[in-house]
Amino acid sequence: MKLSLATLGWLLVFCITGFAPTLIGAQTKVTPLAGIDFKSAPASAFYGELTVRESSANSSYAACGFGNGWLGVQELEGGKKTVVFSVSATPNSKLSESAAARDSQVKVVTLGRGVRERSLADHGATELSYDLEWAIGDPLRFIVYSETKDTETLYAAYCYLMKENRWLHLGTCSLNSGGKLLSGLHCFIGAMPVDEIARQPQRSCDVESPWILVQGKWEPAVIAKTGTNAKTAEGSLVGVEGGRFFLRTKPNSEAIDVIEDSKLRLPKAERKPPLDLPVPMGGGELGRRSFRILAYNIKHGRGNDNQVDLKRTAEVIRRLHPDFVALQEVDQRVQRSGGIDQARELASLTGLQYHAFGSFFDYQGGQYGMAVLSRNPLGEVKNLRLPAGSEPRTSLVVDVKLDAKRQLRIADVHFYRTEQERLAQARRLLEFLDGEQQDIAIVGDFNSKPQSPVIDLFQSDWEIPDKGPDHFTFRSDRPDVEIDYALLHKGSRWSVSEIDVIEEPVVSDHRPLVFEIVEDR
Repeated sequence: MKLSLATLGWLLVFCITGFAPTLIGAQTKVTPLAGIDFKSAPASAFYGELTVRESSANSSYAACGFGNGWLGVQELEGGKKTVVFSVSATPNSKLSESAAARDSQVKVVTLGRGVRERSLADHGATELSYDLEWAIGDPLRFIVYSETKDTETLYAAYCYLMKENRWLHLGTCSLNSGGKLLSGLHCFIGAMPVDEIARQPQRSCDVESPWILVQGKWEPAVIAKTGTNAKTAEGSLVGVEGGRFFLRTKPNSEAIDVIEDSKLRLPKAERKPPLDLPVPMGGGELGRRSFRILAYNIKHGRGNDNQVDLKRTAEVIRRLHPDFVALQEVDQRVQRSGGIDQARELASLTGLQYHAFGSFFDYQGGQYGMAVLSRNPLGEVKNLRLPAGSEPRTSLVVDVKLDAKRQLRIADVHFYRTEQERLAQARRLLEFLDGEQQDIAIVGDFNSKPQSPVIDLFQSDWEIPDKGPDHFTFRSDRPDVEIDYALLHKGSRWSVSEIDVIEEPVVSDHRPLVFEIVEDR
C-alpha cells in the first residue's frame, strides 16, 4: 500500500476521532476515501456548501474539515440522516500528539437546541449531532467560526436549515490548541467501517467553492489539492465539473494508492461570498441585515454560443450567492428550451427554493415571461399587466418575507420595445407601486439608456445607483450599452451598499447585475 504522509495523517485523525452516531452502540471509525485540501492562512471562518449526489448507509460528507475536526452530514444504517460536528484534541496534521493535545480536552461551551452530545473521552474528542433529513440533490450549507483567547480556541458550528430558512447553531466547543485559528482546511467523503473498504458502494458529492475568512476578508477557495487515498481502474475520484469540485468513490474502491500533488482549479469567474451568515459565536441569529439581488436577462438559457444550457445559468447564479433573483426572458414548457419549467428547474439547481413565474404570452406550447427566485418565502405575487406594444408585457411583482413582520417588494421588469411603449409600461408600473409600501426595488431589463425619458421618469423618487466605469450590460461578449438597472425607492428603510456588473461573456447576451442593500439603523 502506497500512502503519503498527509494521507497517513488523515487516517490517524479519523481513527482517533472516531465516528459514533447516537444510534450505534459501538464506536465506528471513519476512513476518508476521497477529499480535497485548501491552502489558507489561519482563518477565523470556513464556509462550505455541498450537494450529495449518491449515498448509502455508513457514509459521511464533510463540507468544512479543519485540523481539529469537521462539519458535515452522514447517512446511518436504515437511512437515518444527521448533521455532525466533530472536534478532536489531536490535530490531523501531525503523526504524533503535541504536549498541548495530550493535556487538552474538548469542552462543549454551548449546545444547540435539539443537538446531541457524545464524548469520546478515550480519544479526546467530542461529537455533536442533529437529525436532519437531507435528501439527494439538496444544497447543504455550513460554516465554522474560530476565535482565540490566550491558548484556547473556540469553534462554533452552524448548519443552514433550508426548509425553516434559518441557521442552526449546533454548538460551540473549546480546546487548548495553543491559540490557533482554523487551518488544514479540507472536504471529504468518508466511509465506515474501515475493514470493509474493498466492498464500498458508490458515493458522490459536489462541492461549491468554499469561502475562507482571513483577517476580516473573505477569500474564495478556487484551488485545491487532491487528498484521495482510494482509487479504482474506472477513473479519477476527484475533479472539477460544472464550476464545482466533485468527489466520487466507485464500487469496490480500495485504499491502494494516492494521487499526490495533484491540483484542481475552478474556472476563472467573478464570485461573491454569501451575505446571510450567522453572527460569529452567536446562537444562529443573523448580523446586520443585508441582501443581494441579482438581475439577469437569461435569454431562456441560450448562450452566445447558441447552446441552450440552463445548468450554466444556474452556475452563474450559485457563484454570486444572491438572496433574490429577478430573471427576464424565461421559458415555461416551451419547445425551444426542451419543454421544461425553467423557473422551477433553476430553483432546484440553485437552492433558491421559492420561485414565481409571470407570463407575457403563450409560445411554442408553453409560456414566455419572467421569473423570481428567492431564498426567503414569498408573500403576495402579482403578474401586473402593462400596456401592450410590439409584444405583451407584464411586471412580476413579488413580496419577499424578510421576517415575521417585514417584507421587501421586488418588481421584475422587461420593458419593450419602442420608447413610447416603454414609457407607457413604466408609468403603469409606477402607478401600481404608488402607495404606503416604500421598501421596493425595481430591477431588470429596461431596454433604455441612461438619461433617456424612461430612466428620467424614475429620477425623483427612486435611487439609481451609479455602476461605475464598467457599466455596460449588453452585449455580454462585447458590452457597449447600459440597459439593465436596479432601483431602490428613496423612502425605503434600506440603502444601496454595492452595485456591480458581472463579467460573463458566454452564458447569456446580457451581463448579470448584482445589487446589494443594507438595512438603515
